[in-house]
Amino acid sequence: RYNKRLGEYINFRGIRALLLTEFPELKVAYELREYYLDLNSSCSSAEAPNKIDQAIRLFADSGISELDEFHNLLINWKEEIINSFTTVNGRRINNSYIESKNRILEKLIYNANGFTNFKRTRNRILYCLNKDSDFRM
Repeated sequence: RYNKRLGEYINFRGIRALLLTEFPELKVAYELREYYLDLNSSCSSAEAPNKIDQAIRLFADSGISELDEFHNLLINWKEEIINSFTTVNGRRINNSYIESKNRILEKLIYNANGFTNFKRTRNRILYCLNKDSDFRM
């Protein structure tokens, strides 16, 4: 696309490269972000403690005040972050399944506008949450 401010044709990758060369602090922040995303997607549970410690050091040494909050988050939740790399049946453990079910329940209750019959409410919730259920009382 043509960029009026730059006066040239440039794509998003080119804009990113231009920004990262003009602002070295932004480049450091971007590289730290990419490092952490790579660590989070490719690290195993055995190497997680060392990699998290290394990430904590890198964020502390960056000297970017905006990253201090994330640095503190890594320190405070280190054990939980390391435990999140544990795999069961080839998948990492997380709470997304439970959060999804809670969201469905919240929508049901919100859309119901108040339930008066507990048995019907219970059956409706079970029917909506379980794919294999039928609608008999």
